[in-house]
Amino acid sequence: MSKGSKEIYYQRSRQAGQDHKQKYPGYVYNPKEARMRKALREQSRGSRVAGGAPTRWTKHALTMNHHRQPLVTPVLLSQHQHCADSSKGMLDEQVDRDN
Repeated sequence: MSKGSKEIYYQRSRQAGQDHKQKYPGYVYNPKEARMRKALREQSRGSRVAGGAPTRWTKHALTMNHHRQPLVTPVLLSQHQHCADSSKGMLDEQVDRDN
């Protein structure tokens, strides 16, 4: 990437930083506080899953698992197998002709 094209992104980054400072004056990142919030969030999620109604994130996780299934379906496998069987027969015919 050329320096000129990189400069556009540097300008956008500086502008985003300035916008954040105007929107949240006095904001200071506190990693300890963030870790505590995350622990509370995970703890409450665990209790909801164990004894409560299904939560939004579990539904999302189920749909994400659905997308992780293989893209090849049994129908495609059988078609592939059929092609492999027919090409094997073609090889046998070619060997017979060569002899």
